[in-house]
Amino acid sequence: MQAPKRDSFVCGPGGNMNAEETHFSTVLRRLTTATLLLVLCLAGAACRRAHDPEETLLIAWKLCEALHYEEAYPLIVENLQKNPDDAVAHYLLGRCFFTQKPPQLTRAKGEYDQARQILEDSGNMSILDGKMTPDEFRATLHCDTALTLLQTVVEAEKAGMPPRAALGVLKTACHHVEEGLHYNPGSSFLQDLNQTLQHMLRFMESPEVTPEKETQPFFI
Repeated sequence: MQAPKRDSFVCGPGGNMNAEETHFSTVLRRLTTATLLLVLCLAGAACRRAHDPEETLLIAWKLCEALHYEEAYPLIVENLQKNPDDAVAHYLLGRCFFTQKPPQLTRAKGEYDQARQILEDSGNMSILDGKMTPDEFRATLHCDTALTLLQTVVEAEKAGMPPRAALGVLKTACHHVEEGLHYNPGSSFLQDLNQTLQHMLRFMESPEVTPEKETQPFFI
């Protein structure tokens, strides 16, 4: 006995489709093809959106706003691979480094410095264009740089370094806050931060604060 052929199995006994079955199969094939084409088109559009640098960076910005830095990190890196001169991407990368456990403060400051330099060289505001003025962005960069330096002082104190050793870092932080206030004098956060840093600076410079032993100052 011979095994039935594939067309005999599909078509039924005798191996011949009637007219109704033939029409149904044709319609089904057309619908399947149309659906497949639609899925492929939608998938292609989604891929284009997902790989658009500005769209990727906008998603990363929103993730950082929601404090989801770990999720934002790969998107920022992807954006910088395609557009290494994006000041906003470097700023967001600095935020990611700052919020890591433990914080990578030197790398964070380096990203802020690079973002500031790119902004001065090109003036390109990327996804912030129309949402923030260049001076507001400059103030933000100086503010976050100051916060990074302040955290450096805190970490140094935790490590047992005497306060005077961090005096230079603290003065640099004060300078960045002053620069931030120059670009955004109405910022209440910068005003409060300035008062805090000035108070710390006066304390460190007071005669009462003397290191137990001579210690070389450190820098970041």
